[in-house]
Amino acid sequence: MNDLGKKRTRGYTHMLDVWDLPDGEFILVEVDHWGNPMGWEGKTLLNAIGSLVRRHQCAPINFLSWKDMPKDYITDMVELIQVWYKTL
Repeated sequence: MNDLGKKRTRGYTHMLDVWDLPDGEFILVEVDHWGNPMGWEGKTLLNAIGSLVRRHQCAPINFLSWKDMPKDYITDMVELIQVWYKTL
């Protein structure tokens, strides 16, 4: 708690280290036999996806459902993740 008695909360994870990866660099993620990401790299993958969908340039808030989101936005987000991450 801070001095005013309010509980401090953490803000969003922006994942700037992922957004600023040099061209050609990526993070190698190990997956289990079901395809679930594992380890530290898996956690950064999930955080990066969360960061990506919170950016209004990637996922505008005027779409209330993923079903209503134009496929172009979704395709662009998937391509960004595929540039940043590769799986074993």
